[in-house]
Amino acid sequence: MEDLKAILAEIANNDSFRELPKETETFKRETDSLFSGFPGDPDQFYKLNRPAKTFKKESDQEFEDELLKKIHKLNNVIFDHQADRDFLKNAHNKIGLSIQDLALIISKTDSEIYMRAHSKFRILSDLYDQMGDLISGTKQRKSKKPDVELTQTQIALLFYHLQKLGILDKNVSKSVLSKSIADATGFSHEKIRQELSHVEIKSNNIDSDVRDTDYHAINRKIKALYQSLEEDFVKRFKTE
Repeated sequence: MEDLKAILAEIANNDSFRELPKETETFKRETDSLFSGFPGDPDQFYKLNRPAKTFKKESDQEFEDELLKKIHKLNNVIFDHQADRDFLKNAHNKIGLSIQDLALIISKTDSEIYMRAHSKFRILSDLYDQMGDLISGTKQRKSKKPDVELTQTQIALLFYHLQKLGILDKNVSKSVLSKSIADATGFSHEKIRQELSHVEIKSNNIDSDVRDTDYHAINRKIKALYQSLEEDFVKRFKTE
């Protein structure tokens, strides 16, 4: 339970949106100059072409993925393992306060972190609603098994290529797309969101569960779709 409380605290914490990186001056003179020779010598300073230091900056996508991983751990306990009702109410309250805090941050923030704060606001709002439904009894802790003939990974892979081909709007975000897929299939919104990030080949994500059998399963369904369209076409336009 202590680990769960720590995860909840990390999810609800918004301090990262308030802590802007500070620029520090390393040299009083030019940062690419080094001392050389004696004081007063015209060549006392000379230029050194040093490589610029590079720091890995977490992308908005990586930020969302990390947040969703934490929420997934929280959901595993709350929705699958019968979390204590008092803990659920406390978690619901903390998430609600975090959302209010985010709303205030978004109203005052600059463009650099606006999208990230807005993304977290949207994700936590979904979580808050789910918890509220569970507390009120309008949502069961365990969802019934989705009644679809493809797995979660296969669904994500299929929709990834539908969007890539322009059958779906290419400008729709993964979060919006995953919500629609979840509503239509019964799979978890958070899990579909992660799957959509993992199925892309260039992502090289170690969490990807895509197997060759997934492609075969999708291809069988595509062939069935083609056959269904052919039969429908014949029925509609067949001439005597």
